[in-house]
Amino acid sequence: MSRVVPVSQLARFEVLRGAAPEDLEQLHAACEELVFQPGEIVLATGHHERALWFLVLGSARITIDIPGQGRQRISEISGGSVVGEVSFLHAASHSATVTAESACTFLRLGRQRFDLLADACPALASRLVLNIAELLAARLQAVDQWMIEWLTTAQESRLRDRAEQLREAFAMRSPATSVFLGLNWNS
Repeated sequence: MSRVVPVSQLARFEVLRGAAPEDLEQLHAACEELVFQPGEIVLATGHHERALWFLVLGSARITIDIPGQGRQRISEISGGSVVGEVSFLHAASHSATVTAESACTFLRLGRQRFDLLADACPALASRLVLNIAELLAARLQAVDQWMIEWLTTAQESRLRDRAEQLREAFAMRSPATSVFLGLNWNS
């Protein structure tokens, strides 16, 4: 199969920032070029594959399965994005599903090929892993911020609910109110 993606496209990827042109050529040669049509699944939740996927052309959606709610979209990616980085670095199943939204061209770097590439180009391997770590750290910080906002909102919601219960309790002089407030209305 002839290559459609030129080596120069790899320079667009943030995870390859700072890589030497000759290293990008070796990386390009180690990658497999794959094309997906709209609706085709690129990566599936629960599937185990240690590979890094560079989205060169097209767009894809990332979804997660939420118990009781089904599949929920969490992101949309386009050319210049990378997916599969967690399973690439850590032998674990994919936590999300990636589905082509449009015709997509990916370059896939399997972990075994990366290990061979790391022997031939240690500077590239080091740069790639460091840049992936920075990407994952930024995502983790975003999740931390989301958790802070969610917990703050949840706490505010609990306080509003408790205040409403208190208002209702004061408005009603009933045995339930006295138990709720710890008061004795009958005295």
